[in-house]
Amino acid sequence: MKFANSKQTVSNILLDIYFKNFLKRVAKTISPPTAYRLMFKTGDKFRDWATYPSGTDEPGALVRASKNLESANICEPDEIKNVISELLYFESRFVMENIWIKNRDCQKIIKSFNLDDVNRLKEVLGSNVYVIATIHTVALYIFVALINILNHKSLFLIANHEKYSWRYSSPLVTSSMQMIKGWKEYQEFIFPDSKDVMRLSKDAINSGSSLVLCMDTPGYPNGVKADLLGKHITAPAGSAILSKDCNTPILLAIPYATDIYKPYKIFLKVFEPVKQESKNDIEPVLQAMFKEAEPIIRSNPACWSGWFYIDSMES
Repeated sequence: MKFANSKQTVSNILLDIYFKNFLKRVAKTISPPTAYRLMFKTGDKFRDWATYPSGTDEPGALVRASKNLESANICEPDEIKNVISELLYFESRFVMENIWIKNRDCQKIIKSFNLDDVNRLKEVLGSNVYVIATIHTVALYIFVALINILNHKSLFLIANHEKYSWRYSSPLVTSSMQMIKGWKEYQEFIFPDSKDVMRLSKDAINSGSSLVLCMDTPGYPNGVKADLLGKHITAPAGSAILSKDCNTPILLAIPYATDIYKPYKIFLKVFEPVKQESKNDIEPVLQAMFKEAEPIIRSNPACWSGWFYIDSMES
């Protein structure tokens, strides 16, 4: 791992102190939503906009995110900086929630969500098996942890962080790595770098486990074509393929927060098993799910991490 320059080094040192000496103590002693409010005027600090890598591999992630926001016409140009600032508040919140996930702090994880939404999720999940399709909101990990706490048997298709070669170190990456080590003690994962990822996914579903996966993951140039935020993108077709092959419904589940201080809400919609046989026929299924996701992103742009990479999804 290496740093881009001295600015990034100083920013990382300050951010690491903030994460460890403030957020960690708050996470241990205070429950949401009060815990979120204690980040007031600090949650977006200690990042240098020109060099900060965030959760990506390259410095300048915030510059890239700003350009992506502008190209999507998601807000007025003079509002972009405020949206990015809120995104960083959510990033700090994410770090706090990682501690609850790592320690399987059930009470705090549940309190991170709107109670009515938790009850509805529990009712929809029931004893059913789903391909649970979602997107990269800041609540992704804690949402998967919530499913586990609700005693719904599920696996999570997630990048293998321990084998990933991080080119640039950041406190956010360190936080995530520490969280994963504790999380894997009670959450079962499937890694997309496995040659048998589709077989393992089908085996899990056919054995009675739901599978959570993201439909907005970049890096699939041969994926399914779809439209999102005025952009033509390519996205992984795994959710639709697994639904068809395993005759299992898709549960589109998108956790999001309408404000940096409020508990997460959860959008839910069930899509019946895909019946089509060709790649061209499954495109409408992915497009229908992105059509549902887009208004959530537009209404709550700071809660979605896709601004860091949506340009790389463009086809």
